Amino acid sequence: MAQNRAYPPMERHLKVGWYCYWQHQVYRITAFDSEDSLTMEIENVASSERRAVSLVELWLSGGDVEPGLLFAPTLERLHREMENFQPFPGIAPTSGIPETFLAEADRIISVVEQVERLAAKIQQEMDKKGDPYTNTDILRKACALTHPSIVLSTFYQYVRRINQYHGDRAQIAASFRRRTYNQARLDKAQLHFLDTIIPLFYRADRASRPAKVYRLGESALKFHTHGRWIDPNKCRGQVPEDLVEELIQVLEKKLPMEAIVDNPEKARLLTEPGKYSTMPSRACF
Repeated sequence: MAQNRAYPPMERHLKVGWYCYWQHQVYRITAFDSEDSLTMEIENVASSERRAVSLVELWLSGGDVEPGLLFAPTLERLHREMENFQPFPGIAPTSGIPETFLAEADRIISVVEQVERLAAKIQQEMDKKGDPYTNTDILRKACALTHPSIVLSTFYQYVRRINQYHGDRAQIAASFRRRTYNQARLDKAQLHFLDTIIPLFYRADRASRPAKVYRLGESALKFHTHGRWIDPNKCRGQVPEDLVEELIQVLEKKLPMEAIVDNPEKARLLTEPGKYSTMPSRACF
């Protein structure tokens, strides 16, 4: 009897095409199991992944830790319900965030809102006509109607970013900063070295992978160039091509580094003996 009293309110919202908010994710109800009336199929709006879930699992997942179940006929309505049900964290300050980042955050939020509004209209029109559809079909059509249009994978990326930062404009903008923000950037000598070894070692006629190129670069700096390389800051204008060619010969073990170091005119264009050039971190590489 307890179950009979519990399920009817939920059943009013269990309709194909409706949306639900469950365990911090947004899903769309896509189908019901014809053999098991307590099982339905749902599709994650952000990832398009589908899974079967039982009504018992939905009902028992509520509590003080997990958010309650929310249902709505459209995404726009569901988001309003989410805001009323569970307040989001305080808005982060925008001070110190570049205006270009804030503008990009505004654009992403605007695009997602536009797609959701269009998707709701498309869904209503298809429901009136009785045409079959999937959530992916509707979203793809909505993405094509945005100005400018976007592809579905881009929409999913935007939704994941917005959900990750609870729609907070400042946090979304701050997320555009590179992971190495406030860390030392590569100096010009390192960049020039990478620009030289990548085309040299990472070629179609040589069996190589990025990890192997990285190891070759480390080895070349340590054992062949003795930690020295061209310092573009010391060059007037373009880096001398003949010096680059000679250093490539050093990397290929066709010329000793001493042949360059012993030439004062060429040696002065290299990094200082006590200031060795090093490979960047593997993640940066």
